Parts: sequence; C-alpha cells; structure tokens
Amino acid sequence: TIASGSTDTTVRVWNRDGTSKGDPFKGHTGWVWAVAFSPTQKNLLVSCGDDNSVKLWDSDQPGTAPLFSLKGAHTDEVRAAAFSRSGDLLVTGSDD
Repeated sequence: TIASGSTDTTVRVWNRDGTSKGDPFKGHTGWVWAVAFSPTQKNLLVSCGDDNSVKLWDSDQPGTAPLFSLKGAHTDEVRAAAFSRSGDLLVTGSDD
C-alpha cells in the first residue's frame, strides 16, 4: 500500500499496481506536505500540511473523516511527520 499527499488538499491510498484504493481523504485546507504509515498499526496514516494541521486516518476506510485532527500546535506549515519505531510517538516538523 502506498499513500500520497497532494496540492489538491487530499490524501490518497494506492494499490501497488497504481490503482486507487477508494475515495480520497479530505480534511486539509491546504497542500499536504507529508504522509506516513504507523510501523505497528498498519492502517494508521498521518498527514500534515499548509493548513498547520496534523491528521490521523484509517487507511482501510478511504474517503472517511480523520480519526483525529490537531490544529494550533504549530503556527506555520507542517512539512514533516513521522512515527517512532515503536509506533507510540508521533513527531512533526514545521516552518515555525
């Protein structure tokens, strides 16, 4: 499974053959800069972007609302997000 973020404000999940796994995830209001899968919960996907937010999604449920949305922790674009190896921590990087 592959995930992508886009300038059209969506997050998409893809099959290895390049076909979409379903409807895009919508919830960001600006470009999506980064996406990452959890190393321990394979369906858990994080995204971050221009709207200064971080969102968690269930990649097995394309097109659904975020499981969690964090806005206000950063005051500028969030350009990076990654899970720790154990999957219990999430770190983000911003222009602030």
